[in-house]
Amino acid sequence: VQFLKSLGIRKGKRQITVYALHKDYLKNTEYAKALLASFAKRGIQPGQLSLVIHAREDEAVKKLQVAQDRFGYGFVTVFQEPGLAARLLIRQYPPCDSVSFDAAGAAKEDFETLVIGFGRLGQVVLRNLIMNGQFSGSTFRADVFAPDMEAQDGYFFNSFPQITKNYGVHFHPYEGRSRQLYDHLTERLDKIKYIAVCTGTEALNEEIAEDLRDFLSQKGKHIPVYQCSNRGIQVTDGSTGETTAHRIYHPDVLSTKKLDQMAMTVNRYYMGSYSKGALNDWLECDYFSRMSNRAFADFQAVVLRAAGKTEADALEGRWDFTPEQMENLGIMEHARWNAFHFCMGFSPMSEEEYAQRTAMYLREKKETGKGKTRIGKNLAAKTHACLISWDALDELSARENAITGGSVDYKQMDRNNILILPELLKIRDAKE
Repeated sequence: VQFLKSLGIRKGKRQITVYALHKDYLKNTEYAKALLASFAKRGIQPGQLSLVIHAREDEAVKKLQVAQDRFGYGFVTVFQEPGLAARLLIRQYPPCDSVSFDAAGAAKEDFETLVIGFGRLGQVVLRNLIMNGQFSGSTFRADVFAPDMEAQDGYFFNSFPQITKNYGVHFHPYEGRSRQLYDHLTERLDKIKYIAVCTGTEALNEEIAEDLRDFLSQKGKHIPVYQCSNRGIQVTDGSTGETTAHRIYHPDVLSTKKLDQMAMTVNRYYMGSYSKGALNDWLECDYFSRMSNRAFADFQAVVLRAAGKTEADALEGRWDFTPEQMENLGIMEHARWNAFHFCMGFSPMSEEEYAQRTAMYLREKKETGKGKTRIGKNLAAKTHACLISWDALDELSARENAITGGSVDYKQMDRNNILILPELLKIRDAKE
């Protein structure tokens, strides 16, 4: 408490961000928890507190994030090194940069990637590529090469069952230096746009990447080869030989203040007429929904590229679209939203579950005058009725409105995410 007093941290004054970055998850969690007791004694409010912690997600969120019955940090970002490295890869080298778009916002080419290595990092990289590689008019394909696939893929296939059902992911039990990989590369040389090497060993990453660059140079191709490790991302320009490295333990990577401010805005628009204000909405928001909002806030570069707009266009009011452009941008956003949920372990809601939740809603409404159950969303079971095609959303909206008497428009919710992008950019560019 004396330390907080010396910093001038008191109720309603200043913001404080705690970084708990020790290699030991338990030490980080216990340290952040112990600080909470001091914050509470000092009268600090959850809205003043941010936490960036290297820990296990479920444990950290349950113990440290503010809840209705628990004092906690108002802003919590939990990370593990593979996840942070994968996000850094996408932020620095978004898949959309390898695809061109037409004037209507539709992709002119498919997005195809090669992932070498399928340990923990390779799996997270693949999921992030799926989440950020969905474009209107484009098909996603990923080929994964790893010799010890079956010894490592149990968690992936059991935790994210919808990925292989909804996306063109092909698995090959061969090493990154194998003849089979080079045969595949030769066959699809004109289609592959992105190569991520994630073997788990930096020395092996370098060896594989170097050979790939030499091979691609011989073929006159300039496909980028990204070396991914728990330390960060490294890429060598095949033409100049210059190497660029991005490390995860860097203030620009670890700082989440701007991202959370943008995510709060996304969440406020999502709440619509039920909003209690951006901060109050955020403090009541579950961690998964926060991640979902952050995922769109991180999607700015893709929207700009597909829209054929610059940041200046968005910031200076030139953010209007033809009906065809708006349709394609909406399709892209819904595809991203679907991919995010599938890559977080969600599945489409069955007709039986939808009927059961409808009955729960109607019973609550009869007994209390207000139905609290979200009919189409079951966070505990990881099911969602909106995990359907863009074309099917109007029917779902009409079906829900007939039950609730509401006016939800799921297509418009996707369009709204596109339309608020200028506001997100203003937040990002605002001075501290």
